[in-house]
Amino acid sequence: MASPPPVLEKGPNSTVTIKITVSEDDTLMWFNKAAKDFAQGVDIKGFRKGTPIPTQVVVAQIGSEAVKSKAIADLTDLALNMVKQQVPLVGQTELEGGGE
Repeated sequence: MASPPPVLEKGPNSTVTIKITVSEDDTLMWFNKAAKDFAQGVDIKGFRKGTPIPTQVVVAQIGSEAVKSKAIADLTDLALNMVKQQVPLVGQTELEGGGE
């Protein structure tokens, strides 16, 4: 992952804010991975099962918002797992802002 590591900021009442910056390359990589994951579960006319389907075709079929949402969710999970290795998290995790 070429993105910088997450930044932890201590807040009131034992809260921690985690700021995550994702590079353009990582964003594109996870977008393409999300499209590939969607491609495995759909039948698209003109493509045989098991044949790689171009990202643009998957996005046209599924919709860019669905692919973006999956990519953001996957990136968030990855970043939280990285943080959990550095700092033990107790309680609920909550996503605020982001997705830009």
